[in-house]
Amino acid sequence: MLHELIELRGGGKYGTGHKSLFAKEDMPAGTSVWWYGEDDVPLFCFSRKQIQAHPQRDTLCRFSYMLGHDLYGVTPQPAEDPAWHFNHSCDGNCWYDGDDRVVTKRRVAAGEELTYDYGLTETEASMHAGMACLCGSAHCRGVLGFSEYRDPDWVAANAGHTSSYIAAKCREVGWHHPGVAPGRKLPPSAGDGKEPPATPEAYEAAKAAVDSGVVALGLFALRPLLRGEVLLYFGGKVLGRHEVLKVQRRLPTMHFIQVAPALWMVPIPGAGSESPDYINHSCDPCCGMLDSVTVVAMRDISEGEELCIDYGTVMDESIEDTGLETFDCTCSAANCRRRVTPRDYLLPSVREKCEDFFPPYMRAKLVESVGGSRVVPPA
Repeated sequence: MLHELIELRGGGKYGTGHKSLFAKEDMPAGTSVWWYGEDDVPLFCFSRKQIQAHPQRDTLCRFSYMLGHDLYGVTPQPAEDPAWHFNHSCDGNCWYDGDDRVVTKRRVAAGEELTYDYGLTETEASMHAGMACLCGSAHCRGVLGFSEYRDPDWVAANAGHTSSYIAAKCREVGWHHPGVAPGRKLPPSAGDGKEPPATPEAYEAAKAAVDSGVVALGLFALRPLLRGEVLLYFGGKVLGRHEVLKVQRRLPTMHFIQVAPALWMVPIPGAGSESPDYINHSCDPCCGMLDSVTVVAMRDISEGEELCIDYGTVMDESIEDTGLETFDCTCSAANCRRRVTPRDYLLPSVREKCEDFFPPYMRAKLVESVGGSRVVPPA
């Protein structure tokens, strides 16, 4: 819902047919200019893949904003709600006050266009990424890449006034390549261009499906990635066996990774999983470990391809007795082992595939397992 003192009209600098929001009268700092009300049109969302395959792709890309990992708020009918016409400025005069309200950042004069920095909701996975900015401000970034959440100065300047999604991204202690982003693991036909166009999902239902694990997340390439590129660093708190088992009992779906003999990294308490944590297992991985926390591309990776490591390379028998690291595999690779165990690092097929991509502590175990010699793939 827009404030009654805001009007929608053409804004010349954006070209013919483009509309913008303008203040009818002076508005002091802190004025609510938009808020989500009970009578507003329900919020719907698509995945990135569904937008890209949709016949109204251009409209959906233009009128979209990020709500979470691979959750894009969209409308195919922007005329239904003038609030969809909020434009970007690198020096916006509005910002967020919670997820459901936008307020003026400073005094806005009558006749001035109302704008906000799209970085308040967007990451590199934005459908607006690569857009040439026309804001004309002294701080104009030129081409929008939406990596602002990584910039300490930007984070400090906008603290408390981003979407909750971007606030969580700002708190991440790990790192991921700008060309990598979490994505929903939807059915293969969802957005493949062969089936009828996807129907927008109600945002709350889509988010609940992700939060509950009904729809899993993975990491996907936003653009082609080259062999040897560093793709992510895990971050978190390092715990011993006794502590990690206690945390896992309280948080059964918690992500964790072994980083040394009898040591595991878990998310910072209260922070939840971070983007790098969503890298999944494959028996035929395209990624491997450079060290205990660094993941690199083992080969060239195509745009849209899922990034995976072989979990058999990052765990030993330290907690084998708990069963936490043994699971049935559904990766669908031609060489799928069907079941992954903490002893898979001993398999010749795993050693051959990932020989140069084991973390240091696992390399030491492999050397020990073959009598002190370098691990050599079987002939």
